Amino acid sequence: GNRSPSVVTYNCVLNVLASSKLSDSGARAQAILDRMEVADAVSYNTVVKAWANSGCGDKAMKARDILNKMIKRADMPRPDIFTFNSVLNACASSTTDHVGAFQIAMETFQLMKQSNHVRPNEFTYSTLLKACATLLPIGEERTTLTAQIYSECERNGCLSDPVLRMLRSSLSEDEFVHIVGLE
Repeated sequence: GNRSPSVVTYNCVLNVLASSKLSDSGARAQAILDRMEVADAVSYNTVVKAWANSGCGDKAMKARDILNKMIKRADMPRPDIFTFNSVLNACASSTTDHVGAFQIAMETFQLMKQSNHVRPNEFTYSTLLKACATLLPIGEERTTLTAQIYSECERNGCLSDPVLRMLRSSLSEDEFVHIVGLE
């Protein structure tokens, strides 16, 4: 007979798209997700990852739209740490509309902190620091926000090598030494 592919089969195809560097991987993964009769958290998370890895100019918005649907709709899987971090990654890797992508990153971080079931982790903080480094122009606002994110990360026990590496790459040596308290 004519059987539909299983969720596992669909998720494998979605993962291939998410792992590819095709400029339209997000749109292709989204089209598959929209056709699926049954999708699970892995399906949605993989499409968010596909948007993040795509060359789409509004990938931050597309990724955020999936997150918002997952939050608002009871018939959809609940977003997890992977969902939130993938949206942040879509923002941090945006090459157009830096202001909009940074705003989405900060809104996503706030939503995550308000969540009853997800807490920021080291990947959250390193990706948020990457967003500061790639989306904000060098200057006082970027330095101040970077310092605030680092401070919160340290308070929450999420400090790690990737966080420190990202912090170091986004600041001058003097700023880094000052913020980390090495002077």
